[in-house]
Amino acid sequence: MEQAIRDSIAYRQAEQAFIARGLKSRDQARQSGRYSEASAVLDRLQGVLDEVKFAEPSG
Repeated sequence: MEQAIRDSIAYRQAEQAFIARGLKSRDQARQSGRYSEASAVLDRLQGVLDEVKFAEPSG
């Protein structure tokens, strides 16, 4: 039971930190006027995933 409570607390702390980073990023983008289109970010992320997925195994 105690471990479940600890896990729950850790999860909520991680979630709060994630949200805080997102809000900070949003505020920085508003200040600088520099935004990235969501589709461009998703395309870049997909490219990274594709490279990893289709890379030859080393070893």
